[in-house]
Amino acid sequence: MKKFGKIEKSVDVAEVAKLLAEVYRYNYEQYSQIPICEIPEKIATTQRIPKWDPGNRRVDRNYNDLIKQ
Repeated sequence: MKKFGKIEKSVDVAEVAKLLAEVYRYNYEQYSQIPICEIPEKIATTQRIPKWDPGNRRVDRNYNDLIKQ
C-alpha cells in the first residue's frame, strides 16, 4: 500500500494520523484481519502520567504518548 511509504516519509503528525486512520479503515472494511480470539489486556499507570488515551485500536494503544511524558 502506497500510504505506508507516505507515512514513513512524513514528519507532519496530523498527516500521519490521517493516513493511519485510512489504513485502519481500509483493513476494517476489507476484513484483512479476522480475529479468532480476544485476550483482555490489563494496563496500569501511575499519577505521574497526567493524560493517556489507550484508544480503541486492537494493536496500537498509544504507548508513544506514555513515552513522551
